[in-house]
Amino acid sequence: MLGWFTELHSWVVNDFSSFYSKSLQGPLFTAFLTLAGLLFGIHNFLLINLQRDIYGKPRYRNFARKAEPHKHPLDRLENFSQRLRHCVITCFVTSLLQFTIGFANSGWVSLLCTLAAIAACASLIQMYCLQHKVISGWLDYLKYEADVEDAESETEGEIPHA
Repeated sequence: MLGWFTELHSWVVNDFSSFYSKSLQGPLFTAFLTLAGLLFGIHNFLLINLQRDIYGKPRYRNFARKAEPHKHPLDRLENFSQRLRHCVITCFVTSLLQFTIGFANSGWVSLLCTLAAIAACASLIQMYCLQHKVISGWLDYLKYEADVEDAESETEGEIPHA
């Protein structure tokens, strides 16, 4: 009955541990440390610019209230900030796991470090989906702003009737 567990244990301890230490540990450490640094820099730069250029404008807040009246206009930016922060922490912790306990000569530790990398990738995918929503909302706002400017320029160009 426990034959499958014995086989799994043997594979994790013997085969996977060797594969992890020779092929995965170094690249996973480097990749997730680089991602954590990149995302940390993007977090500050992107959020400040989005707040200044889009979310801080009264016209955007009016647009957002019309599009989603049950949400605060800055909710999308706050959610994006939280997801980005979560991704930075997840990538950094994954990198630390590779560098610290990843050196232990244990198949289960190797599996834990690999699962942490998979969880970090899932977090990145979730952040990408939220980023898509933020960019879509931004583009919708830019279309709205262009329509408003066109309407304003049309009314300015009309000749008043006497």
